[in-house]
Amino acid sequence: MKDILVRSLMFISSYFPLYIFMLVKIYMNTETIFSTDLNNWYNYKLWVVVILYFFVLVSFLSLVCFLKNNSINMKGIDGIERADDIVLNYIYTYMLPILSFELEKIDTLIINGLLFLLVWFLYIKLQLVYLNPLWAAFGYIPYPYKDGYILTNIEYEVLKRNQGVEIVGHYLTNGVFVANKRDNKFEC
Repeated sequence: MKDILVRSLMFISSYFPLYIFMLVKIYMNTETIFSTDLNNWYNYKLWVVVILYFFVLVSFLSLVCFLKNNSINMKGIDGIERADDIVLNYIYTYMLPILSFELEKIDTLIINGLLFLLVWFLYIKLQLVYLNPLWAAFGYIPYPYKDGYILTNIEYEVLKRNQGVEIVGHYLTNGVFVANKRDNKFEC
């Protein structure tokens, strides 16, 4: 159960750019939110904004937990490969379609919500927690290696030169090892 919660938090944070884009889109057209009675708790437009702000908060909290996690595991990284464009593919494949929502049309809002839930289910099921544009923005790049993925702010060239050397980190989930540059000292 804890693993599913961690993956869900990581999924929510992986959509951080989308929440910001959606909030900008909503506030560029402010009359859609404020043209209705704000005291009405059934106002779905207001709920969308509240949920988006909640997801932004969860994203920041997951990032803080991710960065503050104490490293307790040692792992030899063998067969490390250069990161490809999987994070960019994730953005184009899953974020852009959801940005097409129109707040005035409840049917597109429901369909995009269902698409979001489907992607969440697949993200959890396929253990795709290494796909996270928010972490990539903070310098944590997912590199495939023999046993899964390493999510780290250590440069690829340094990792490649030091293959086989054990590094300090922690497992985010099965197959996803997180290593922080500050916890690992390599000879260049």
